[in-house]
Amino acid sequence: GKAVDGNKITSDINYWAPFNYQGKTGDWWQVDLGSNNNLYKINVYSVGEYYLNWFTKFHIDVSADATTWTKVVTENKGGDSRAGGQVVSYTFNPIQARYVRIVSDVDQYYVKLQEVEVFRVLP
Repeated sequence: GKAVDGNKITSDINYWAPFNYQGKTGDWWQVDLGSNNNLYKINVYSVGEYYLNWFTKFHIDVSADATTWTKVVTENKGGDSRAGGQVVSYTFNPIQARYVRIVSDVDQYYVKLQEVEVFRVLP
């Protein structure tokens, strides 16, 4: 799947984007990790050709059951965060979760998500 295929290099087919690249408040991208894990970090990669092509305001929720969600990250300065490059890391207190959802908090044109990496605490 796009944004979880390990490809951090921009191409014409290896990114996720909302319809017509028109991101709307409430749009979301989600991944099912297959089982609950003790998550503590998420890396978000915007496209390399122009790394500001991602939501400037969004939040990241996690869930063990895809019904009850817990917000672990709030990003209000996405453009500033990515000014140094393509990837931004978000670290939070470890939490048991199977699902990760990135939710837009802004209407924005030309949105592309290249890759997402989710990290767990090793036993």
